[in-house]
Amino acid sequence: MEDCETLTMIDKEIREFYCIICPIGCRLSVKEKPDGGISVSGNECPRGVGYAESEVRNPERILTTTVRSESGESLIPVRSDKPVPLKLLRECVIKANGVRASIPVHVGDVIVRNVRETGADIVASADLQSEE
Repeated sequence: MEDCETLTMIDKEIREFYCIICPIGCRLSVKEKPDGGISVSGNECPRGVGYAESEVRNPERILTTTVRSESGESLIPVRSDKPVPLKLLRECVIKANGVRASIPVHVGDVIVRNVRETGADIVASADLQSEE
């Protein structure tokens, strides 16, 4: 299967990718218009148009990574509580990976507040009661 992020660049004005908003997974074709607007085709539901516009204008992703406990013995899975701009994703991962979390950690505990000033918090996605 082709890369789901950007399938092809048919020409410099058309991008194709899969919509991930619903289970249908429509293959969208997005053409930027000279007036700055976009034209979307291939969507089977109206939500695909919003997704396509967001993906073309300001793509975002949920960050998932791990952080170490203060002792460094355990890895704790974490995620952002909302999408972060794709252009800042690497910086956000670097910031999160430099943090050490105090044990115990519970699902939803904030590990990093407002990571890289995106408005997103990095939160624990698993419990860790002890490092035994």
